[in-house]
Amino acid sequence: MSEASLTHADPVQRAEHARGVAVDMVRVLRDAGHIAYFAGGCVRDELLGEHPKDYDIATDATPDRVGELFDGARFVGASFGVVQVRRKGVTVEIATFRTDGSYSDRRRPDEVTFSTPDEDAKRRDFTINAMFLDPLADADISQTQGLASVRGRVIDYVDGLACLRAGLIKAVGLAEDRLAEDHLRALRAVRFAARFAFSIETNTTKAIRDHARDLVGVSRERVGDEVLRMLAHPGRGAAVRIIHELDLVEPVLGVAGTDSQQELVAHLPSDASAITAVAAWLIQLEHIDTTVGTPMIHSTLVVGDDHEVVAQVRESLCLSNDATAGIAELCAIVRNVLSFWERMSVAQRKRLASVGLNRSSPDMPGFAGAMQIVAAMDKAAGTDVASQIETAVRLLASDGVGLSPDPLLTGDHLVAAGFVPGPAFKRALDEVYDGQLEGRVTSQQEALAMGSRML
Repeated sequence: MSEASLTHADPVQRAEHARGVAVDMVRVLRDAGHIAYFAGGCVRDELLGEHPKDYDIATDATPDRVGELFDGARFVGASFGVVQVRRKGVTVEIATFRTDGSYSDRRRPDEVTFSTPDEDAKRRDFTINAMFLDPLADADISQTQGLASVRGRVIDYVDGLACLRAGLIKAVGLAEDRLAEDHLRALRAVRFAARFAFSIETNTTKAIRDHARDLVGVSRERVGDEVLRMLAHPGRGAAVRIIHELDLVEPVLGVAGTDSQQELVAHLPSDASAITAVAAWLIQLEHIDTTVGTPMIHSTLVVGDDHEVVAQVRESLCLSNDATAGIAELCAIVRNVLSFWERMSVAQRKRLASVGLNRSSPDMPGFAGAMQIVAAMDKAAGTDVASQIETAVRLLASDGVGLSPDPLLTGDHLVAAGFVPGPAFKRALDEVYDGQLEGRVTSQQEALAMGSRML
């Protein structure tokens, strides 16, 4: 498969192509006299019947040796034994078997020592992520009973196969040691448990609770990346529930963990964005008051008294400007929908329903994302607000004018008519556009006449 054709291939085809490239790399290493296996997440996913997006290789070849065997190898983490090799549109990380020294920064080992497969497995985080697969060996059916069949032989030094069968997230070795090395592993345990609908083993659970406060010292960028990854997955509801159970809410979000038990996040549809999930979570925590607010006039969304909460979450998750604005906007739309929809004019309803209509950014889902939250609130409370509003919006969109038509009057039109730009322009343009949305202004001539009268 060519690199160009990869963009048009389906996920299964891409996974098979990536596997074939990785197998070829294993063969090159083996032909050169080295041990080489698939390692980590790709092994786990194959055993669960999933199609890995990426393949990693572990080998006894040093980074320099890998560079000799593969032209164009990138030494992205040579001090940790990691080299990237790209072939046929696929990038594979090839890492040398190693043992890790102390983790003084609670993120990376201070030093590493190249070692053996069994020692390499024992320094990894969780047993399900610490297995190897020899893709060139004959499969052993007895190994994978109760799991998906794989092409190759599994090498398991840490009882990862047993944990996969039991649906268990268990730290390799002593859980206290693994959590002390890198406190972010607490969130990785949550993400894997939610993604696979697994339980977290008792000692691992205790270690996470004992180290919950230590998560505050982890880079907020890393915390945010981990949280957004789990909230982007359909298992997000389970992730939030586990975070509450493990007393991780405040260390993660930076706000108190009071829970209304509505489980709004769990009721979001599978295609909801991570940012929509964050907003729903804040509402679930009752940090966002959805019963009061200021009506939306024109294009202004009033955030209300929750701006400090949104600002704190921004800092805690290291969110982008768009993501922060998106959360504030979602909360404001939900508030306006629940508090003021019945009192809004046709123009105000259309303006509200048009927020985010032509955006492509998942960080600013606008009205559509807010309605996903309202629908989740309906499921939790047994109400039917979202469907009623969505029916009203469909009627507004089919009234012959539409939700968001191009304006009949612009500032250029007013300037051409001899008016000098100033603060009054916006008010005039907004009022004329409201008239257009409500069908009171139907031509550019009428729009210009109305704007002229106002100015």
